[in-house]
Amino acid sequence: MKNLAILFGIAALATTAFATVEDGVAVLGEKPSESAIEMVRAGAKSSCSDITDYEEKEQCAMDYYAAHNFDGEPDCED
Repeated sequence: MKNLAILFGIAALATTAFATVEDGVAVLGEKPSESAIEMVRAGAKSSCSDITDYEEKEQCAMDYYAAHNFDGEPDCED
């Protein structure tokens, strides 16, 4: 059971650490610049653009923000 917990912990860290591999947008550090934050917002908008349901789009953006270590409110208005 302990090995399983360690495996899930490593998997969770890997998803955050390798977020830049998938989309080219860097994971934000402690004090991100405004341009880095805008890159994450633009990446979320691009990544979730094909979703038509507002709530699903908002969840997609929140997941994207979490993967890129950004604690902000998603703006899903077109």
